[in-house]
Amino acid sequence: MAIRHKDDYINKFVFQEETKTYKCLEKELRLIFVELPKFKKSLSELKSLTDKWIYFLKEAASFDEIPESLGEVAEIEQALNIANFINMSPEELEIVENRGIAMQDERGRIAYAEQ
Repeated sequence: MAIRHKDDYINKFVFQEETKTYKCLEKELRLIFVELPKFKKSLSELKSLTDKWIYFLKEAASFDEIPESLGEVAEIEQALNIANFINMSPEELEIVENRGIAMQDERGRIAYAEQ
């Protein structure tokens, strides 16, 4: 059974087991399909968390930096950071790792000096 959402880019489907007499509550299995080409909202139009996640899924590859309104959601910011690491070359990953090591070493030196 398809349920049309108020936004035309979201379709919700509820599945019911047919061969046995299991009771299948709607909350147990719900699939939501988003038609990304139909999602036309701009960054400034994003109001709900759902809109922000859909925008992330559609536009993440085109970001040079994390948009402020998406960075407000910690999980989306984390997903964008993971996406950035995935797209790095081995050389870029090594540079980032070396910078992280250098920063940790510097923190250690500062902590030692403070003691």
